[in-house]
Amino acid sequence: INAEYMGTKQIFFLMKIQIVILFALASLALGVISHKESEKINLDLYFGSLCPFSRQFVYQSFGNFLKAALSSNRTRVFNNLKINFIPYGNVRVVTDKEGRKGYACQHGPDECFGNRVLGCAATKYHRKKHRLQLYGFLVCWTKKIGGNHNNVTKTTEECAEQFQLSSEKLLKCSNSQKGWEIFFENGKLTDNLKRKSNYVPYIVIDGEHDVKKETGSRLSLLKEYCLLRDVKIGICKDEVIKEFAYGEVSDVVLGQCVQGGQRQ
Repeated sequence: INAEYMGTKQIFFLMKIQIVILFALASLALGVISHKESEKINLDLYFGSLCPFSRQFVYQSFGNFLKAALSSNRTRVFNNLKINFIPYGNVRVVTDKEGRKGYACQHGPDECFGNRVLGCAATKYHRKKHRLQLYGFLVCWTKKIGGNHNNVTKTTEECAEQFQLSSEKLLKCSNSQKGWEIFFENGKLTDNLKRKSNYVPYIVIDGEHDVKKETGSRLSLLKEYCLLRDVKIGICKDEVIKEFAYGEVSDVVLGQCVQGGQRQ
């Protein structure tokens, strides 16, 4: 994947998400949930903040799902789809000449920094009242960071402002002991996976890793959600899926970031 730039379509995409999120926060009570839709799905996303394939899942597949939920006033769907963002990726423990232990992220120190920023965001703003803003921030961040890996601070400031979160708190957290504790905890979760993974993005649904479901989620989280729920109402109506399943871009690259390189 080549380094992206913020073209006109991308800017409008983020602006539309921002506008609809602000509207949705004021109208969260709208919509009726069916019994079948009320069954909960837990999705754990293990990813690296600067892995291009991880980023693509967040800003494209998850972004299209978010856009569909907001545009159809179905934001309550997120009461039934719990997404845990676990930014860590491929990290090696290294020791310097003095015997001090350190951590080397696959895409360099900025990825470790980005992992801590996104880890702090997912921890601080996971509650229901901030959830849509968090999701918008994550879509914005993974889209804007593009090939500008040295702009973690700038991207955090711009996306936090856009979705009314505190960039000061996020950056302070990421450089604090708390930020490192979140980083280490995400490392433990990654290392303790039931089925050991050597790549990201890695998706676990309801406690199980299934390659078919992972692939389906990466191609279109909206379509996979509707297949899992086996319903055709609300967000899963045919017209909603037709409009939002793939969004404006359908060229999903199902590559993986593996330790020591990437593969497609």
